[in-house]
Amino acid sequence: MIGGSVWVADYGSGQVSTVQATISASGADFDGIAISGGAVWAGDLNNWLVDRISLASNSIAARVNVGGGPRHVLAVGGDLWVALFDDGAVVRLRPSAAR
Repeated sequence: MIGGSVWVADYGSGQVSTVQATISASGADFDGIAISGGAVWAGDLNNWLVDRISLASNSIAARVNVGGGPRHVLAVGGDLWVALFDDGAVVRLRPSAAR
């Protein structure tokens, strides 16, 4: 929980939701979220992106192409670790670089 909200990734709908808001992206298939750097980060399996969702606006504020179908996203020590389903790899993102 962050900012008083619970965040949920809905694999089949292309949505990341809070109790108060739902963020949609056309063609997205979100699967895996993490909280880091004051934002929610969601892996978009179909478009090979990790999206930064602003807590202030409840909208996608940045999109990072990571390749390989990002499936699971984990925040550790200020970095994001993303498991790439299609590539069978793990990549590290630095949230401060995607603002």
